[in-house]
Amino acid sequence: MSTPGPGPGPLATVAGALLAARVRSIAGSVEVLGAAGARSRIEEARASFPGRKLVLFYWIEDVLPMMVADVHAGGLLDAGAGEIRFACDDSLGGRVAESLLSRLGRRTLLLRWRRPAERIRDLQRILRSKEPMGIAVDGHGPYGRVGDAFPRMVESAGACAVPVAVVADRATRVRARALLAVPRRGARIAVAVGPPIVGDAASGGAAPFQSALEAARDAAARDALGAAACGASGSLARW
Repeated sequence: MSTPGPGPGPLATVAGALLAARVRSIAGSVEVLGAAGARSRIEEARASFPGRKLVLFYWIEDVLPMMVADVHAGGLLDAGAGEIRFACDDSLGGRVAESLLSRLGRRTLLLRWRRPAERIRDLQRILRSKEPMGIAVDGHGPYGRVGDAFPRMVESAGACAVPVAVVADRATRVRARALLAVPRRGARIAVAVGPPIVGDAASGGAAPFQSALEAARDAAARDALGAAACGASGSLARW
């Protein structure tokens, strides 16, 4: 289910359907590490900052491993936070993601990116809602970096931002507009959730806050990579 607006369109709908079928076909064959820890850390973040909007953030490369793990684990990121709504923009890649998530039974939020006035209205609407959300923060490049708009969004909402990293030890990497990681059958997928970062707790301006967000996500990725490599969820760091 998505927010009101134009549908994904024929190409994005077909691509999303194919990806959803691939995700479901892989999900039964993988091993997922860190799912219980991820849920408990999200619950801790929600309990530590009651009343604040919870925003899970990750890279585009995390999305397909995350969805495979989500199908395998039966709701990977929802515990204690309510159902996560995933932000998708109106680019072709965003519309494909919207179609994929909808077919997997996930709710989405449309963020119109091409027109600044519409983008501002959508951001204001999203920030007014206290529903927890997930968002790929490198969606318009540079990839593997927190986009400039995200720190401002977190600060203006006084939100609780939680870094998530999901990696597969065996994946096919596809370079489209962005780098996608498609887990292979029998892959080991590790999930790591880092400590929450509260927007209005930042000091020193936007650049240090942006760097702090990137450092938190990179630390979660190191935990996930270590767990995937050694096959032990105990290697996932706690905070």
